[in-house]
Amino acid sequence: SNDEPAPRGRRARAAAATSTRDTGDVPAAEAAPGDGRLRPLSAEQILAFMRAEAYRPLTFAELAERLAPAEPQRAQLEALLQRLEAEGRVVRTRTQRYGVPERMNLAVGTLQVHPRGFGFVVPDEPGRPDVFVAAENLAGAMHGDRVVARIVGRRTVRGGVLREEGEVIRILTRANRW
Repeated sequence: SNDEPAPRGRRARAAAATSTRDTGDVPAAEAAPGDGRLRPLSAEQILAFMRAEAYRPLTFAELAERLAPAEPQRAQLEALLQRLEAEGRVVRTRTQRYGVPERMNLAVGTLQVHPRGFGFVVPDEPGRPDVFVAAENLAGAMHGDRVVARIVGRRTVRGGVLREEGEVIRILTRANRW
């Protein structure tokens, strides 16, 4: 009820801020004032948090600490991260840290392979130029596959245009099954 005194001390306030009175799924800070419950965590909230200027890739535990302090929220956060990773909207590094590709010098898109063996990653981001991938850097990816490519350099090509060069580091989905 509203007659309860405010929690005293840092631990009591933290426990009160992270408690779920309902089947809430989002940090208490995201709840509407006087709502009494937590709202579900969304993929857009996670992406907005990761796109923030001060963000650096974080482990699942670090993300959970900041975004999902309650236990039911952690399961939801894990499921959302797996879905976002499968879609290529979030990348998990070898050190098990999560980040967004645009902040990690990566391009996510569809691979177009030329008959001579090289290819181009056509990024999902509108307005971003294609990324050249040499034949030896295709890592088994084939024409039409959705891939993640690491930008390894930039080169001036005909006409004085600066073109990004990359290497495929992950195949998200195959275009064809053989």
